[in-house]
Amino acid sequence: MFDRESEAQPRDPVHIQVDEPDELAYWTEALEVDETTLRGALQAVGFAARDVRDYLAWRRAATHAG
Repeated sequence: MFDRESEAQPRDPVHIQVDEPDELAYWTEALEVDETTLRGALQAVGFAARDVRDYLAWRRAATHAG
């Protein structure tokens, strides 16, 4: 868990964990998505932060390309 008063860091910066409210809050803020979007990305590509970032970037590009 991270403390919002200190420098916000996830417990594991390589793998996204959403089992604790503070972890979920960190990742939704860091990735600028809501919980539903984050959970959908995790379902699509797994829990590796890099894969989730790439997937979300791809989705944003695809949404704005139309």
